[in-house]
Amino acid sequence: MRSIEPHQAAIAVDLGATNIRAGLVREDGQILSLLIAPTPPHPEDADVILRSLESLIARAVSATGMPPVAGMGISTAGPVDLQKGAVVNPPN
Repeated sequence: MRSIEPHQAAIAVDLGATNIRAGLVREDGQILSLLIAPTPPHPEDADVILRSLESLIARAVSATGMPPVAGMGISTAGPVDLQKGAVVNPPN
């Protein structure tokens, strides 16, 4: 794993059952931007989730005016079935 340069940041995403959070974070942990949006009502529709996520990430990055982005990390409430593109057994 490579480290982030001081002038770079990483995208952090939390795909939750209630909300999606996306932000830009520096290597030292400083949060540069954080946006929260409701999780779309039909989370089984991966295209809807991806469009919402794409919009949220674009807004989080543009809020800082700080490209380039060095990488991205995504958290979910459970394991992901890559074939179905869905979280398996989410708690909510």
